[in-house]
Amino acid sequence: MICDLDGVVWLEGAPIDGAVDAIADLRHCGAEVIFVTNNSTVRSSDHERILIDLGIDADGAVISSADAAAACVDAGQRVMVVGGIGIRAAVHQRGAIVVEAAQGDAASADVVIVGLDRDLRYERLVAATQAIR
Repeated sequence: MICDLDGVVWLEGAPIDGAVDAIADLRHCGAEVIFVTNNSTVRSSDHERILIDLGIDADGAVISSADAAAACVDAGQRVMVVGGIGIRAAVHQRGAIVVEAAQGDAASADVVIVGLDRDLRYERLVAATQAIR
């Protein structure tokens, strides 16, 4: 069973009525429940911690869009990240190297991964564009 997080399990951090019990019932019936989210701004471990705080065993059971993107990256590859901590953490976990635009070496990036970037600046956008070219 695949279950989305925001709007299904919780809404703005507050559990949705009946969600915790429904997940417990599914697991009691033998279903494996995996949680997915398109929120790449948060580490999967942080999502897991929130679920655990709600009373849902979630150790290793969260897959984010950042995890999915990072799964396409090989260890040792240089990755320009336009996005938040969730992408950076997933890239590091794969053994890849995050390349910073400010370091001036973004052009040597092998891969560019883009997600929601609440701190996006023009310079980073230019560096990502150059890295793609």
